[in-house]
Amino acid sequence: MATPMTAEQILKAIEDIENRERIKLLSALYSKHFDNSPPKEVLEEERHKALYPEDFA
Repeated sequence: MATPMTAEQILKAIEDIENRERIKLLSALYSKHFDNSPPKEVLEEERHKALYPEDFA
């Protein structure tokens, strides 16, 4: 079992990786922990309702 890392240890590890990998990491962190947009299917349904309200009457 891995030992939990502190925030300082994680920041140090991030500083030590290549810029390309750092960008991948930031994208993954955003997607996993900070992106609160609805799923694509929900967005498409809302768009369809806005464009064709008669389909939902």
